[in-house]
Amino acid sequence: MDPDATTRGTGDVNRTIPEALAARPIDPKRNLPTPWANEHVRDDGTVDVNFAVVSNERAFECTELRLCGLCGEGLDYWITFLGGPKAAELRTYGDPPMHEACAIASLDLCPHLAVKRHKRRQVHRQDDDGLPPGWIDTKPDRWILGYTRDFKLKMVGGYAIFFAAPFKQVRVFAYDDNEQLHEVA
Repeated sequence: MDPDATTRGTGDVNRTIPEALAARPIDPKRNLPTPWANEHVRDDGTVDVNFAVVSNERAFECTELRLCGLCGEGLDYWITFLGGPKAAELRTYGDPPMHEACAIASLDLCPHLAVKRHKRRQVHRQDDDGLPPGWIDTKPDRWILGYTRDFKLKMVGGYAIFFAAPFKQVRVFAYDDNEQLHEVA
């Protein structure tokens, strides 16, 4: 076990939260660490957290400073992207790159990821329908964790979209008969 980690969570994918993610502010409603890239800083300096929408400003910071979208700390040599099979096939993501440990922790902590039947609340930006052009909001039956070294950020229809370089390795996580997420071969 990582000595710089905290134990938490309900699934069995991973019960360890990296120290930097555990140090994030806790959302009182969900009792979860708030993802750094989902913090929307208002003009007056106050912060709103929207778990469903990545802040474009934070997306640019993740790219320019090479930061993890979950904990906000500097990324390592290898970075990961997490999404469904179509995202992995196209290597396009609405969420920024992450540390491997942060991505694995999210598989256990995030109810949308960890439990198949969990539906994400429809919380969108007020100026649009919440999805980039051509994207669908259907939950996949499995999640792919792709490992790469590099990525690019492009704005598509007002959305920050991350384009991952080819993956060196992938890990697949699927739901079992009890609708819980597990790594599969």
